[in-house]
Amino acid sequence: MIYKNKYYLVFNKILYLIVGVAFLYFCFKLITGFESSNFIAMKESVYLKNKVQESSLEKKINKYDHYTKELKKRNIFSFSKDQVDSKINRPTVKKKFIQKKIPKPSPTLQMIKSLKLVGVVLDNNSEAIVVDPKNRKTLFLRKGDEVEGAVVENIVEGKVVFLFEGKKIELVQ
Repeated sequence: MIYKNKYYLVFNKILYLIVGVAFLYFCFKLITGFESSNFIAMKESVYLKNKVQESSLEKKINKYDHYTKELKKRNIFSFSKDQVDSKINRPTVKKKFIQKKIPKPSPTLQMIKSLKLVGVVLDNNSEAIVVDPKNRKTLFLRKGDEVEGAVVENIVEGKVVFLFEGKKIELVQ
């Protein structure tokens, strides 16, 4: 492809020249090695800075030597009860524990709570599909059905409401 623009050709020649010089410089550095005097001087200055930092750190550590000697004399992670009692005057407190009697739930209530709601069919005669894991039975319940003395009061999406001894028990999917 022949370009009629003179400036474009001049620009390309200059660009080729710059790339060529950079390539030759890189090859020269590759042959002679990248370790120049500036690079070595930089390495030495970094080394000296690290040495200065290490020596200042050693001085700081030496400042606290007397603390470490004291800590080594005794075990700071254990204590005797006598030492604590002598330093702290604690009032004696008598504690009374009151045991409340918690009524045990009736077997029917436990049985209803153990049921698992598998699904709900919502239509004119809504049905709940409930699994009894203890007896390994699947129950199809409608509103008004009775299970162990508990009556199905309501069936809505995702839950069944039982009425047992005046209490509402919800079985959620």
